[in-house]
Amino acid sequence: MGNESNKNEGFTDIYNKYRREMWAYAYKFIKNREDAEDVVQEVFLRFFLLNSCEEIQHPRAWLAKAAKNRSLNMIRDRKDIISLQEQPYILDDTNDGPDVMDEFFEKMMKKEIREYSAEVMRALKDYNKKWFDAISYVYYQEIPGKDVADSFGMTRNAFDCMLQRAKKWIRKNY
Repeated sequence: MGNESNKNEGFTDIYNKYRREMWAYAYKFIKNREDAEDVVQEVFLRFFLLNSCEEIQHPRAWLAKAAKNRSLNMIRDRKDIISLQEQPYILDDTNDGPDVMDEFFEKMMKKEIREYSAEVMRALKDYNKKWFDAISYVYYQEIPGKDVADSFGMTRNAFDCMLQRAKKWIRKNY
């Protein structure tokens, strides 16, 4: 019984910590307050049910991905409901290319990801230059870890431990 109480308290803490952030994230996609709230409630319900069966290691990342997917599904479902009478331009099937709005949102998401990645990397560089270099070489320049470890004068195992510490710092702070 005590274990169940701890899980409920843990869920409540996570809910209180990330509810507003997930609502804002869903709202970016849906542009409707009530629908964003529906997305958040559905996502947290799924999180609660899944988290009771298995431990979710990174709740913020899981919640963000679930909120994005649920938001996009809601948008897709709405497109299926729109009647042709309300949107006569849908009858124009001469454009077989990608939807302009999809391209716009994809570009915006890529821009946000680039900006966020740059912010994370700047902070990492300020915190620990060696970690920054290791992450840059392995994940951005895609240089094999063994080669980077050799250039750092480290064993592969020590280098991998350093990468793990850097990634842990990033997860903790971002």
